[in-house]
Amino acid sequence: MDTAKDRYIKLRLTPVQAWVKHHRFASLAGSLLALALLLYATLPALFQNVGARSALALLVRSGGRPVSAAEMRTARAFLSRAAALAPGLTGPARWTGLLLSAGDPEAAIGAFDQLLARDPSDRLAHFWRGRMRARLGDETGALADWQAARAGSYFANQARRALLAGNLGQALQFSQTAVAVAPETGGSWLALGEVYWALGQTAQSAEAFQRGLALPPPAEPPLAIPLARARLAWSQGRVEEAEAAYRALLPFVYRSSDSVPFIELARLLAAMNRTPEAEALLLEASAAQPANPAPLVAAGELVLARGDPGRARKYFERARAVAPAAPDPLLALARLAASNHDFETVGRLAQQVTLLAPDRAEAHHLAGVAHLMSGDGGAALVELRRAVALAPMVAEYHSALGDALEFMGQRDEAVAEYRAALALDPGHKHAALLLHTLTGDQTAPDR
Repeated sequence: MDTAKDRYIKLRLTPVQAWVKHHRFASLAGSLLALALLLYATLPALFQNVGARSALALLVRSGGRPVSAAEMRTARAFLSRAAALAPGLTGPARWTGLLLSAGDPEAAIGAFDQLLARDPSDRLAHFWRGRMRARLGDETGALADWQAARAGSYFANQARRALLAGNLGQALQFSQTAVAVAPETGGSWLALGEVYWALGQTAQSAEAFQRGLALPPPAEPPLAIPLARARLAWSQGRVEEAEAAYRALLPFVYRSSDSVPFIELARLLAAMNRTPEAEALLLEASAAQPANPAPLVAAGELVLARGDPGRARKYFERARAVAPAAPDPLLALARLAASNHDFETVGRLAQQVTLLAPDRAEAHHLAGVAHLMSGDGGAALVELRRAVALAPMVAEYHSALGDALEFMGQRDEAVAEYRAALALDPGHKHAALLLHTLTGDQTAPDR
């Protein structure tokens, strides 16, 4: 087996390779050991090897651990020496910027400015300078950098990842950034359409899908384009065409972990009053994907909509047994408990989800409602503010936060939240009623 020294020699100590190799060192002691091994392996050429100096600078970061001021000074000294040895190389400047991005965005921007002065076409430098500008609140500058970096696909992919994780607020932000950065790219619009679809905003998703499909075919995930066509057909009322499009997708996902075409086809069939067929389809999907709880959760939601909470609970429990650490079965059971006014169970299940998936806004919303129903307004405020921060586009979260604020006697803040809920959903009856009660505002709906 190769020794650590042998591995360093074989890798030739390029900055990226050395950093990746030592990412596992999470303590200062580990970093010092890595430095000692690296010095031993490269001592003869250390003062001539720019790559070695860059690698040493990166190693002091200790595998992603927060960088101390002393470590930052050491790393910058190594990189400054590397730049002096080879002033024509861009590597040291790039790594300086990346290093400084850990704790000093303004200094990082300065490093990337130097790099871009040498090579204005450096997309990586533009991308990272954009991130630092965004961190400092310079949205215009960040957008300009990301456009220069042609980073639309990056933000579209980030939107899809956030969507899979259930973080709708972050997904919307990423997809809107993708469209702002690359409006001429179909993938940006398709990602935005997918987020709007998940939010239930059918008109907006249809518009985004139309624009995305009208542009030249992008390098998208394999099912993104046919799935967008199926959703567009459904949103425009062409249900038979949508059904055919969904069914054409099923062979491609049958044995995978992607149950979205199954679930959406089942919902389409249920909307066409073909509920038994929809339920059978979801059971088929569950049999084909036995480790995936999503078809069982969808089947439970289907029978719950038909007024059968007992069977729904059985489906949700089966889904939880399939994947005990998955948040969706727990959220489904929490929603069911909320419909039965069992807020003790709601709170327990929602709290489990917040531990498994801290960025699931719905879990924080349900936890907040459970606290409020138990009379703990302070805890409710914490959870509901978190829900609104994660998904500020959901009217129900603002309305619930308004309830908690009103409970705590913070009337002005409660009124602001009810107004925010109505701005997002003018038909939100609860928010309109409470706003009318608190202010006399004649926006309450007929009741």
